[in-house]
Amino acid sequence: IKGLGLGLGLGLGLGLGLGLGLGLGLGLGLGLGLGLGLGLGLGLGLGLGLGLGLGLGLGLGLGLGLGYIDKCE
Repeated sequence: IKGLGLGLGLGLGLGLGLGLGLGLGLGLGLGLGLGLGLGLGLGLGLGLGLGLGLGLGLGLGLGLGLGYIDKCE
């Protein structure tokens, strides 16, 4: 269980960081580049970025946590 918690914590932290960074970058790019307006661009970018980041983080966290459990047992 310890490995799972550690893996999930790490994965989620990474995923959130990645998602926010990606989302802000995407949002600014979309909003300014495509002329969608800042609000719409940021909303879209953050939604996409957080979705991607959290998905990635959860996958990574589960993988790390389960791998750690396998190694310990």
